[in-house]
Amino acid sequence: SAMTEQWLSEGKKGFQITGVNVRQIAFLHKCHQFKDYINSSDIVNIDGVSVSWYLKLKGYKLSGRALCADIFQQLLQNANNSRRTIYLLGATQDTIEKLVEVITQEYSNIRIVGFHNGYFDDEYTIVQDIAYKHPDYLFIGMPSPFKERFSATHKYKLETGVVLGVGGMFDIMAGNTKRAPRTVQKLGLEWLYRIYQNPIGHTK
Repeated sequence: SAMTEQWLSEGKKGFQITGVNVRQIAFLHKCHQFKDYINSSDIVNIDGVSVSWYLKLKGYKLSGRALCADIFQQLLQNANNSRRTIYLLGATQDTIEKLVEVITQEYSNIRIVGFHNGYFDDEYTIVQDIAYKHPDYLFIGMPSPFKERFSATHKYKLETGVVLGVGGMFDIMAGNTKRAPRTVQKLGLEWLYRIYQNPIGHTK
């Protein structure tokens, strides 16, 4: 969080944070291009114990891990403390409108400069809208591999300070679904808990 605040304070653009859980590991084996999306990130966060175990078995030395849901909430708190601007992209229209209300109530110093649901055909228009509003933070509440591809492909066109894909957190913060119990979070299986709650359409 200190790194992103320093980045924003220096007026830089295009800082990409990507979380990797077991579902993203599966994508890495299926899609070579997905690996490029991950590698383009400035920070690749290990989102779950199982991924940490897997990478250690592969011989990687890891500095730590954090749940992307917690990073999202920390960045919202940072944005509130520093009176930053944000843009929200993803979920249904009803969910995104609820989320705007929740953030407005809980983080009164944040200015939401724009938001759009996750159902659109003209991606170029979305990129233009975000770039025109040039938020400090862009949060993408959409599934993989869309959020990784969108971030990696457009991060220098978006005129955005920090880009973070947050998956199903829009639904959780809007009150549509619940976060997993802390014990499940520690096991790194929060993604599985979300699928359990909504097995059909959980990726949106």
